[in-house]
Amino acid sequence: MPHKATDRFMRNFAYTVKQRLKRNQKVYVEYSNEVWNTMYPATHYAAQMGLKLWPRGKLKIKNPYTRQLFLALNYNAKRSKEMCRIFKQNLGNRAVCVVSAYGSAPQMGEELMTCPLAGGDCYKSFDAYAVAPYFGDYIARIENRNLVRKWSRQGRKGLNSLYREILYGGLAKDNYKGGAIENAIQDRVKKNVELARKYGVKLLAYEGGQHLLRVDRPHVIHDPKIFSLFAKANRDPRMAKAYSKYLHAWHRAGGDMLMHFNGIAEINDRNYFPMLEKAGKRTPKYNAMINYLRGR
Repeated sequence: MPHKATDRFMRNFAYTVKQRLKRNQKVYVEYSNEVWNTMYPATHYAAQMGLKLWPRGKLKIKNPYTRQLFLALNYNAKRSKEMCRIFKQNLGNRAVCVVSAYGSAPQMGEELMTCPLAGGDCYKSFDAYAVAPYFGDYIARIENRNLVRKWSRQGRKGLNSLYREILYGGLAKDNYKGGAIENAIQDRVKKNVELARKYGVKLLAYEGGQHLLRVDRPHVIHDPKIFSLFAKANRDPRMAKAYSKYLHAWHRAGGDMLMHFNGIAEINDRNYFPMLEKAGKRTPKYNAMINYLRGR
């Protein structure tokens, strides 16, 4: 739902969904997108609304940025709870209410579930907690830039090194051993599986897939050869092996539904995410996901 959606908007939306949804279908509903990420206006809006509602809330937090974040999380929890009530009034258990936060910071999820400023125990209104367990983004961090720059100038040898890191690790600087997929599971999945179980909700992935890209400072990439390396990696047949390993690891760790980001789009220096670059033209990512769904 849009972050400025009124109750009336949500009721009308829920009614429209009810009229069009088949009886055996469910609808997943979530308040805005990444209401913790200051790249997006929804987070600033939620922080402002939280400050109006609770002007003395979280005063013990001295860092103003952190305080605003936790005000935003509480407002997110409050608005999500209200949204869930509206959708369930219309659709009953066919409405699956989702809240989400940054996967590497489970304390954000804890704040959403407990919502101390918004009356407490908001988790009782939620059905699922979601994170974005991307794999590979640490490879593009600034501390690994010289290494990746070297790979980007080594042709096939460099691409082989990149895949060695993705699948097995040991080449790039990382807080976890075992490569990009193990990094994602340890950093963004296992801790959140525990959190979801603690509050009796499912763990979903509101986004997921490979993330050989950084657009945040100081990690922003400008080198065209690095962009070319990442583009080749996404088209390489070994991406199917990486995706298969990733999807099975997510499932074994306790993850439920995973929404791949994204479906069909052109690859460019700000987007290596699509499953397909053109409709009807298969890719290693697509093949891996279809095989996973078929149980292979």
